[in-house]
Order: sequence, then C-alpha cells, then structure tokens
Amino acid sequence: VLRTFVASSSGHISRFDARVVGEVSVALGAGRAAVHDSVDPGVGIVLRVKVGGAVEAGDALADVHAANTEAAERAVAELAGAVDIVPDRVTRRALILERMEHKDAVSPAKPTAVVHD
Repeated sequence: VLRTFVASSSGHISRFDARVVGEVSVALGAGRAAVHDSVDPGVGIVLRVKVGGAVEAGDALADVHAANTEAAERAVAELAGAVDIVPDRVTRRALILERMEHKDAVSPAKPTAVVHD
C-alpha cells in the first residue's frame, strides 16, 4: 500500500526529525526493534524533500510503503509530528561541522608504506 505524506502548509522545511522517521520505519517493518525481528523489504519511507526546501501546501513530502492501509495511515499521521514548515527561508546546517585529526593519523593524501622484516 502506498500513501503520500503531504505538506499541510506552504513555506520551507525547517526540520525533518530523523529519529521519528526511523521509528516509523521500524513500526512499518523496515527495520528491527530487536535482533529476532524480521525485516519486510517491501515497506519503508522515501523522503522527497530536504531541510531548507520550499514547499506548497499539498506537495509530497514522503512516500510511505506499508503492508496494509491501517499501517500506512498510522505512519502518515506519525510523520506529521516529524516535520516543521516555516514561512521564512531556512539555512541548512553544514553536514560536516568540523574535521578532527589525531596527531599520529596518516593523511590520505600522503600514503605510507609499512615494511616488515
């Protein structure tokens, strides 16, 4: 069953909570809550927007693939709490905030050879 999660208003995506999306995916059967749980490869969530993206009311934000209608409707309802849409343009945070290197780290630009006797 395919259901589309749509924007409730126009504006810019300021938040799409990855934890909620992950928890909803697990509830659909796309992931494991416990090691013995099975995974259904036919279910899941496909996000169609990114934080910072402009949307109009009714635009598709995500596609929910579920095993049945009830699960699909529940997932769409839960996703509503995972997204915030604001009127003003949003600046996306950098994906890499800072690079940390250890003093003994080998730079990938300067490979070294290790010789064993």
